[in-house]
Amino acid sequence: MMRRYVVRMIPLLATLAMLLGGAVTAHAALQPKIDNFFFLIDTSGSMGAEYQQTGKTKYQIALELAKRMNALIPELGYDGAVATLAPFEMVQPLQPYTEGGYSQSLGSLPSNVRYWFGNPTPLGKGLSELKASLPSPSKRTALILFSDGGNNKGPNPIPVAQGVYQEYGGNLCFHVVSLAETAKEQATLDAIAALSKCTLMVPYAVLKDDQEMKQFVQDVFYSDVVLDEDQDGVNDDQDRCPGTPRNVLVDVVGCPVDTDGDGVADYLDKCPGTPLDLKVDADGCPLPVTFNLNIEFDTDKADIRPQYRGELQKVADFIKSHPGTTAVVEGHTDASGSSDYNLKLSQRRADSVMDYLVDEFGVEPGRLSAKGYGETKPIASNDTKEGKQANRRVLVVISGGYKQK
Repeated sequence: MMRRYVVRMIPLLATLAMLLGGAVTAHAALQPKIDNFFFLIDTSGSMGAEYQQTGKTKYQIALELAKRMNALIPELGYDGAVATLAPFEMVQPLQPYTEGGYSQSLGSLPSNVRYWFGNPTPLGKGLSELKASLPSPSKRTALILFSDGGNNKGPNPIPVAQGVYQEYGGNLCFHVVSLAETAKEQATLDAIAALSKCTLMVPYAVLKDDQEMKQFVQDVFYSDVVLDEDQDGVNDDQDRCPGTPRNVLVDVVGCPVDTDGDGVADYLDKCPGTPLDLKVDADGCPLPVTFNLNIEFDTDKADIRPQYRGELQKVADFIKSHPGTTAVVEGHTDASGSSDYNLKLSQRRADSVMDYLVDEFGVEPGRLSAKGYGETKPIASNDTKEGKQANRRVLVVISGGYKQK
């Protein structure tokens, strides 16, 4: 059934805007309902008559309505055209719509049309001639007809409009802005509107209201669609973490939940429940305390020089003061020599540090182990002297002892 506009309550958002003394902006994206639209302005003789003692002709009122409507149409990528009917003239062919361009086309129309005896009103003929200018039936097209429904010359506009619908199918919608003054004229417009379920019929008296005009434009041209691209239940305009993977639990601002507050979201956290005071890695696991010992070894040697006693004292003191911890002494080399030899050399160096901690500082042997990695875990380039020196290193990794924030 066609949709006939009636005077109704102002929409909720508008009411709130007035109560608050300002505009209420809905956080939504505008999605076009159509691909093309035509303003069809009736310029027949009857449109040159004064409308209900307003001091303006029906044509002048139609032109004012068209200009007000144009000022409210959002630019959403559709094409627009302007044409007059009775007689038919294509004022602006279909082209990408802009408010400014459309305003110029409407401004090029005459300020009034002539009303004379006999009032020739060939509305049916104008609609028939329009068909040649319509786009492909595959495109969603809105025809917005500003007319009084008068027709006293040429074919009956109702079967002509019906023929247009039959050719263009469900993608075409006539929307009628009525300036009819007689029951016969209104019946003609009603019959045209009744040809399609998508039609909007709105009398001029309704569109005088700004809110009704805005509603008409929205009903014809666009939908308010609140976007939630990552489908996490939080609208994009409020989502501080866009792009969250599907089915991930999020908080009220759209960010993945981080129950233990370690900075790693639950869905990525391999160590849930980490205490808040501990630093964690990218997997959410506590970072073990690591001593990077700046011990330099002579080439091909594993002996520990006396000047490194102070560094090893710190390691021993930490282990002994944290009874629940254990430690792994890691040995690493540069890439000089064969990989097999470097692996053995790194093990000797790790063993040497472990033995030093036991023999010199009394660390319990059962709390220590040694592991040589050879040249397999470089931290610098082996192509430079400085890089090789950095790679010849010993680490003591504490298990059960974690870095504090």
